[in-house]
Amino acid sequence: MNSDLEPEETCFDIPAAQGPGVLALLVEIDPLAGLEMAEQDYQRRTQKFCENLTYRRMTGSVTPEYVNLAVERMFTPSELVDEIRPEDLQNLKYKICSLYFK
Repeated sequence: MNSDLEPEETCFDIPAAQGPGVLALLVEIDPLAGLEMAEQDYQRRTQKFCENLTYRRMTGSVTPEYVNLAVERMFTPSELVDEIRPEDLQNLKYKICSLYFK
């Protein structure tokens, strides 16, 4: 457990987590452009995405297919169906895969 003097480490502090890059892509593509508060919520979504991917990287089981599924899981089913344009989702998947598989 961290003391009050030691801040909790996040995906933005671990270079391999690619947190800043993932967040930048979410803000750039802005798949939820029509929703209020979506951009402010991107940091929370990025944190959860990177936590899951960091664990998978430690077990050696990160594949492009897994990253594509993890990107989809960043959003609710209703967001995927009603809010996000399919081409924005594909673009986001491609660019995030590019971060992890250089």
